[in-house]
Parts: sequence; C-alpha cells; structure tokens
Amino acid sequence: MAYNRSDSGQPHFYDADQITETTRRGWTGALSSLLLVLISVPLIYTFVTAPLPLQSQTIVAAVFIVIAALISVYIPRWRLAVALLSILSSLRYIYWRGQNTLSLETWSDASISIFLFAAEVYGVVVLFLGYFQTLELVKRTPAPLPPDERLWPTVDIYIPTYNEDTEILRRTVTGAMAIDYPKKTVYILDDGRRESVRALAEELGCEYITRSDNKGAKAGNINNALRLTKGELIAILDADHVPVKTFLKETVGFFFDKQVAVMQTPHHFYNPDPFERNLNVQGRIAPEGDFFYHVVQVGNDFWNSAFFCGSAGIIRRTALEEVGGFATQTVTEDAHTSLRIHARGYKSVYYPKPLVAGLATERFAFYVSQRIRWARGMVQILRVQNPLLTRGLKLPQRLNYFNAMLHFLFGLPRLAFIIAPLSYLLFSLHPVRGLGLEVLIYALPHIALATIATSMVSRSFRHSFWAEVYESAAATYLAPVTLLALINPRLGKFNVTAKGGFINKATYDWKHAAPILILILMALVSLLVFVPAKWSYLPEERSSIAINAVWTFYNLVILVAAALVAREKPQQRQSPRVTRRFPCTLILPGDEGVSGETLDLSEAGGRIILHRPYAVPEVVTLKIDSEFDESAIVRGRVAWREMGEGGTMTFGMQFEDIDVENHQRLIRLIFSGPESWLERTIPPDRPFRSYWYILSSLWRTREERVTTTRTAPRIPIALPCKIIFDDGRSFVGTTKDISELGVGVFLDSSAWPLPERVRVQLRFREGDTIELMGRTMRPELLPTGQLLVGIYFEDLSYRDQIALAERLYRGQMAQALPVPAEVIARTKQLGQPQPEEPPKPAEPARPELRPKPFVPGRVPVEPGITLPGPPRAPRPMAPPVAPEEAARPAVPPPVAPPAEPPITERLPERAKETVPEPPAMGAFKIIGNKRIGVYYVPGGDYYNQMLVLSSRGGPNWVFFDTEEEALAAGFHRPRTVSQS
Repeated sequence: MAYNRSDSGQPHFYDADQITETTRRGWTGALSSLLLVLISVPLIYTFVTAPLPLQSQTIVAAVFIVIAALISVYIPRWRLAVALLSILSSLRYIYWRGQNTLSLETWSDASISIFLFAAEVYGVVVLFLGYFQTLELVKRTPAPLPPDERLWPTVDIYIPTYNEDTEILRRTVTGAMAIDYPKKTVYILDDGRRESVRALAEELGCEYITRSDNKGAKAGNINNALRLTKGELIAILDADHVPVKTFLKETVGFFFDKQVAVMQTPHHFYNPDPFERNLNVQGRIAPEGDFFYHVVQVGNDFWNSAFFCGSAGIIRRTALEEVGGFATQTVTEDAHTSLRIHARGYKSVYYPKPLVAGLATERFAFYVSQRIRWARGMVQILRVQNPLLTRGLKLPQRLNYFNAMLHFLFGLPRLAFIIAPLSYLLFSLHPVRGLGLEVLIYALPHIALATIATSMVSRSFRHSFWAEVYESAAATYLAPVTLLALINPRLGKFNVTAKGGFINKATYDWKHAAPILILILMALVSLLVFVPAKWSYLPEERSSIAINAVWTFYNLVILVAAALVAREKPQQRQSPRVTRRFPCTLILPGDEGVSGETLDLSEAGGRIILHRPYAVPEVVTLKIDSEFDESAIVRGRVAWREMGEGGTMTFGMQFEDIDVENHQRLIRLIFSGPESWLERTIPPDRPFRSYWYILSSLWRTREERVTTTRTAPRIPIALPCKIIFDDGRSFVGTTKDISELGVGVFLDSSAWPLPERVRVQLRFREGDTIELMGRTMRPELLPTGQLLVGIYFEDLSYRDQIALAERLYRGQMAQALPVPAEVIARTKQLGQPQPEEPPKPAEPARPELRPKPFVPGRVPVEPGITLPGPPRAPRPMAPPVAPEEAARPAVPPPVAPPAEPPITERLPERAKETVPEPPAMGAFKIIGNKRIGVYYVPGGDYYNQMLVLSSRGGPNWVFFDTEEEALAAGFHRPRTVSQS
C-alpha cells in the first residue's frame, strides 16, 4: 500500500483494485458521454438552423428566458440546464446573424459589419469556453502534513522586489517570518540593490540576495535565486503579499503526491481598487479579480489546469528546474511557466482559501498599466507557445489555457460593440442589415440567457454588467497592445505595478480617461443631435434608429461609469484599515482597564468599541489580544469618540511611538491569523440591482465621507444650568448637549457679550450639581433670539472627567478593573503618563452636591431642542451660587445690572432659517395648548418642555400674560406631578 492524497486533498490509502475500479468507471463514463454527444449533435444542429416565423421565434425566446429565470430562482443547482439553454440560443443567434444580417453592399458597410460580427463570434466562443471551464466547481479541503516533521519538505520563501517601499516590504517579510513551519527559509530577492532593503533583511532576520543586473526582470531574479538556494519547494510572495501563519501547513501537504508540481491560492486584496473606491461601491460589488480566483481557478482545478499566478503559490524545485526555470520570453512568466510544467505531465492544485493578502492598485493609471502587461504577456504566450498546439497538454488543459489567453483580446471586441451603433447614427453606416424587431427577438434570448447563466455561476464573485465597465475602461489601451503582440510578440518589456501610493486630494486623470471621454462625447452627440434628426427625416428606419439609440444609451452608461473611475478620490488613511475583531483592554491611568473590542486595525491606528461607555483620556494605551496567541500593546491618541446603538461607545485611535517589537506584533495581529481573510459581506449578484449601481454612479460618486473629530461623544440632554461670569453676574440657561469635555448651552441674548472664561453649574436629574471652569466657543444667535454657545471645559482633571461621565451615563458606565502586573510593566515601558490624581478603584469622589435653591421651577426638557423667543431686554439676574469651599476661587458679590446694559460687541448673525415666533411673546409667557386645553405657567410642571415645543411654531399654541386670561379662554392648569 502507498501513501497518497486524493484530489480533494484528504489523505487516503489505496491499492491496485481501487485504481482499476476507478479507471473502469472512468471509461464507462467516457463512453456514455460520447454516445450522448453523437445523439445530441444532430438535434442541436436541427434546432440551430431551423427557420421559424417571427411569432414562433418570439415564443421560443420567451419560454427559454422564463425557464432560465425560474431555475435561477428556485432550482439554482440546475445551472447546467440554464447553460445549455444559453448555448442553444447563442448558436441559433450567431447562425441567424451570419445568414441574414451581414451588410456587404459597400466596403464601408462590410468593414463595420464584419468587425461587429467577428466581435460577437469572439464573445460566444469565450462564453462557451467559460461554461466548459466552470463545468464542475469542487473546492479542495486542506492537505494535512504527516505527524513526523522529519518527513516535511524544506521550503524556500522568495520575496522578489525592485522598487517597492520598504514599509510595504516590512509587512510581507514580517508575515513570512511568522509562518508556522520549522523547515523554511525566507529570502528577499532585491533587484533594486538598495542598502535600505539589505538593512531591513538584517533587522528582521531573513536572507538577502541581489545581483548585478536586472536581466529577465522578475523571472530572471527568481532564476538567479534558484542557483543559490536548495529548498525542495519554492514559495513565492510579491513584495506586498503578506501570508497568514498557516500558509505552509495548509498547502505543503499537497506535495506528498509526487506528481503535484504547482500549488496556487487566491490573491486577496485588503484595500479597495480604483473602481471600488472612486465609484463608491466597496462592499456592494465584487472586486474584478474575485471571479477569476474564486470561480475560474476552481473550475481549472477540476481539469488539472490551474496555473501559477506569480505570487501566493508554491512550485516544486525539481519540476521548475526540469523546464529550465521561469520563462523569460514573455512578461507573464507565471502562466507561461505553468503551461510548460503541465506539458511535462505534472499536476497542479488550486486551494481556494485566501492565505495571502496584498495591495490592489490605488490609481486608475496603475490599473491600466497592470492590465496592459497582463494582456501583452498572455498574447505573447499565445504566439510563442500556443496551448492548442503544445504537445503534452490534454484537451481540457489546451482549452482552458487558450481561454485564459483569448480573454485578454477583449479590447477590439469591446470597441466594436461601442462603435457599431455610433457608426449608424453618426455616419449612416449599416453594421447590421435590416436592424429591427427581428434582430431583437433573436438577440434578446442570447443576451438574457448568457447573463442569467453567468450570474448563477458567479454568485457574489462577479456582478452582472460590471465586466463591461472594467473592459470599457481599459479597451482603448489593450486593443493596440494586443494587436501588436499578435504581430510581434517580442515587443514590450516587464513593468512593475506601482503599489502603496497615497492620494491626498481629489484629482482627475485626464490623460488616461481621454479616450473614454471622446467616446462619451460621440455618444452624446449621436443621441442629442443625430437621433432626433434621423427620426424626422428617415421615418422608414425608425425601428433601427430606436434600437441603435437604446444601444448607444446603454453603452453611454457603461462609459460614464468607466470615466468616473479616473476621478481619484482622496484616501482617508495612508495605511488601509482591515476589519479585525479582537478582544482588547483599554489601559487607563491608575493601572485600571476597561474591556473592549477592536473593529478595524492598521499599523497607524484602529477603531475600538466599548460595550458600555467610559471616560476615555486623550492619550491611552491599548492591549490587543487574539485567538491565535498573538498580542500587542500600543499607545496612542484618541482622535474621535461617539456613542453607538445599545449604549456602546466607539472611538478612533491614532497609534504613536510604536516600538519595533510591538510594530511586528501589530503586523502579525492584522495579517497572520489563519482565518484572517474568510469574512465576506458582498451580496450575491442581482442583475437589475447591479445595473442600477452602474446607472447611479454619476451622483453616487459625489457622496463625501462624513467624519467626526469630537474626542468625546455629545449626549443630547436638556438640563438646567447657570453660567457665572468673573464679575459675578450669572445667567440661567438650558443645555443642548453635554460631553465629558464640554457643553452646548442656550442662553438669553442679554448675556451678550460673553467673556472668554466662565464657570458652568450643571444640575442633573438626580438633584446633584457640578461646577466646572470653561472657555466659550462659537456663539451663535438663533432665529428665536437665544444665544447658543459652546463651552469647552478647562483644567479638567481625569477625576473630574470620570465624575461628569458617571452623571452623563447614569449608571451605565463600564466597570474598570485592575490590570495584571505584567501588562502594567509592559505599559510603563511605552511611557504611559500617570495622572496626578488617579481615581479610586471603587467610585470616584464626587463634587459636593448643591442644595435645592438653584433655578426655581426648572425641570429637564426634551433633548436637542432650541429655546424660543426673540431677543429681549435683560431680566433681573439670579444671584450667583456660593462657591465651593477651598475648591473654587471666591466669586465677587453680584453687580446690579443697569437698565440698558452697554453692548460693546456686535451680536453674532442670526441663522438664516426662520422659526415661527409666538405673537407678543415676552421673556416668560403663559403657554396654552389648544389641542388639550391646558396652560402652563413659568416655573410650573412641564413648562420647560412646552416652551421648547412651542418654539417650533404651529396652530396649537397660544400665549397669555395672566392666568385669568387663560382661564377666561377656557384653559385649565395640568395636574401636578404629585397628583399624577
């Protein structure tokens, strides 16, 4: 018996009888399939070529579309049946098009007609090859290693680099060094010959290899390292591709099958590409590469034709040396080398779990440059070593490799679909003869069934119509490149895709968007000028005009979305944030901590949630833990804080002065978790919703990200308060909102002008009072006549902050617990500042509670409501409250106000909006509510609430000077609180 592995990756033991039985079943299945094909071919030919009246064709088309739609909704596992309906409809359409609609009367008509027909044939061929490629989608499971580590093969991890930023390279090397595999060696292959990279290798403890020239680009760099190393397996990571710690343990086991020479995993990107970011569809639409890595490569694996993609894969050294190392004849050395290895009879494995994450291109220009290289390289392979003619490949491998190369010829066909309707509307050419209802009846099932079938196989990994956006964005650049590569495959050179740039302001890439903008202009002119003109002067061609107009409008929507990608939106952060939910502890002054959870992390900061609120100081220390035995302690500054649903508190943190050890720990926390990249929130494809996202791109891209800079959450709560000036005067008011660091207050306009510094007395609902010093900020005169002023608390100790927070959160505040001594020791190494007055572990000392005489008759009002009334003469001021002994400076005795206090400063301008004001309303009027027939007196129950509500205006509110007037009008006083 021999130890081997099944195609599923699970180890099993087999003998000769099992192999014979499997082979026999395989021959039986092959004969059955051959017989089925022989029977079905004549039937398919009959269906495709049979002429039908237009009415019958309409019925067939409708039946096919309805059946496919029902299957896609109710029986999605029957996707092959939908693919068969699509094949039949497409073959019938192409046959009918070739027989009836080619316009060959003039050379100009013939040129555009044949060009369009060739593009449609290309599309059908790629569609059919795609159906074959994804015929069976079976995902492999991990291949466990033998228990005896001595049997494990040695692995060399190559990280080729040329000009990438060293901080990007640091992430990758740190992740590679953290891979949990005892028999590995990490090499930086530096083609840039930089001393900074050599120093990085020494710092992180990996090997460093360079060479005197750059011959062969990336392929030559790897081939040079092959001569200098001796690992049995070669793992390759791009400079920005960071692996998880289980990368080798989950994949090396496949190589115990001696025929396996190539293993590939998906390329996952943790930042949005230009389409996602600039069109604001991140999380709604799948990134472009998802379909290839999660559908196409899975299908290739079934046919033993999954190929190496340049990174995130492993190659057996002996197989690589057998084919002469990496191919240098083309600029896509990865696919070319895989083709050669497959031609030698070796097997490949595709493991669909994302184990490596990298950076997507940040700019539209970088995206175009990368696609040009891919397209040129794949067409070069088609010319240099055509897979259809390569000996050693099996038929499925030939077809799948051919499809991979054929795909990158989409530039010319995409331009044909865009130019064809324009040629008719602008230049009166006829790409389709007799374009009318008959063409629509044949074309509609072809398009609709292809869309449904593709949507069923792509699920959430590609969304309908978005492939056309990607192709339209690059078509004008790829068309000439691929055409030249077909003519002369030796043209062109390897170019490194730029990664890691930062866009700090909005710009538009006019250079790379210019061809798209020209096509948009042509489409607009044809729709706005030529369609109305032709409609008037050529009534006999109105059906053709209508179809071409709809076709042009459809193309216009796609082109506008593609052009908007060139509008580079500014990036919020230099280091992309990655969703990471780790338990963490917020270490507070006084060696206490509050438990929380991270929401996202980067090397520069993070977002943290506390499940109950707490008073967070400006500078804090955070200990982050994980389920894979990795932790880090970072110190940073709170950038913002806000309350969330259910009483939670969320805050953003900017890390500062991270030492080397904790920086590496943080990188491992973000990138090394075995399940780091499995979470997926993109919804499945819905064709109509997908097209709506494209159609709405024009105004959705105008949405700007709203950010907050408040370092303490504002609680919308209306409380009575008193503002005390240094000269002894005081004014009563109502709070708009309160935070741990400040308060917004409504005051009477007679309080103007406001001094720079004031004392604030706040009366809480429990009856206690707290007094704080503050600085006035941003006064505003409201339309109702009140002043709205912000007051920022000054000289606020952390003890005072906690005392205020306890009153704001009213018993809902999180509990701070002692932090273990070893964590405190690590924290002190970071220089965590200690407060002068650390709070006690139990309950912080509260300021002295004030007696009842404060603001007579005031009760809490509704949160966040402005007070009513126009500017009015100053009323007698309430006497200042006696200062707290030995805690606050003495307050001078009140100064009698003059009848007309001098105003030395102009009042701030009123807000522009108007608010209905009650007629002849004085400082405190009696308020009547006509809807319930009740009146409220100043200082009585509910008066404050009614005062705020009446400021909004409305027919239900009336105002009286005396209670007698209210009683005479039929109103009565409300029941008192004690009566209720």
